[in-house]
Amino acid sequence: MEEVSVEDESELSAGHPCCNACVLGEVERILEEERSIDMFGLSCMGKDDCKNILPWEEIARKLPDQLSDQLEAMIQKENLNALGIEVESCKKCGFPAVLETSKEEDQIFECPECGAQHCRLCHENWIEEHEILSCDEMRALGLRHAGGGKCKECGNKCSKWWKENDEIDDDKLDSNEAMESSAKEHNFCSSCIRKQVQEIVNGSSVVDLLGIPCPSAENCSNIISWPDLRNHVTGVLKRRLGAEMQKANLRVSGVKTESCKNCDYTAVLEVPKEQDQVFRCPKCGAQHCRICSEKWTEKHGQRPCSEDASIAFRQ
Repeated sequence: MEEVSVEDESELSAGHPCCNACVLGEVERILEEERSIDMFGLSCMGKDDCKNILPWEEIARKLPDQLSDQLEAMIQKENLNALGIEVESCKKCGFPAVLETSKEEDQIFECPECGAQHCRLCHENWIEEHEILSCDEMRALGLRHAGGGKCKECGNKCSKWWKENDEIDDDKLDSNEAMESSAKEHNFCSSCIRKQVQEIVNGSSVVDLLGIPCPSAENCSNIISWPDLRNHVTGVLKRRLGAEMQKANLRVSGVKTESCKNCDYTAVLEVPKEQDQVFRCPKCGAQHCRICSEKWTEKHGQRPCSEDASIAFRQ
């Protein structure tokens, strides 16, 4: 170790100096890897055979506030575990909590400090799809880290920004940022993704419960998930995509749904089409024929559906 000034080093009880940068690095690794720690302090880093410690109190004074708070939470967790009390921690901020219900009874950990949610069984970030999918299926859908690449659709060079938890960092995204559809690292720029979403909401592309199929022409069986798609669309397109997500979830549950041709509001109708031919949207008030999808008019009520009416809904 290089020589350091007195203010830059921490003195262990056995007289083995250790620079603060080394202590800081070790604490960061402990927190990141969620290692089990000694309740009293950090083991001596000066000599391998030394059994003395650097007290946590001493360490905490030299840490940035955020790291100090995380360390305090971890120490609190270890203290409770030592008393036989099971503690779970937020995967985002490290806040510890004692939950009265078992993981099997309540699968979601919702942090009372920062509001983040994760699955208590597989520790993945909690999303709506996890209510249907098993933990193994959720892991299989997880996006992988990837570097920059060309958009498979338009050929433009795209850069990518990822958080440590594999989510896209919205603060750094712009219209040319790339997404990744699979572990095979097929990259697509946001512009092409929006075009793909437009095809879905217009009914001209395949819809999957979990997202959209990889748009590459390489027979890729992976998908781009719904939550990631929503990060790249706004306004009406985002609302229509939300409606498609809702319909996909209901279909898997065996529930038949119908949607308004004007605003895409989705509804479950108890009466069959043959008994009540008119869809009356409870949201926007628009009406259409449930059989041919034409806009409903008084004339339509006096004549049968035309043969070509089912091809498209004319606004």
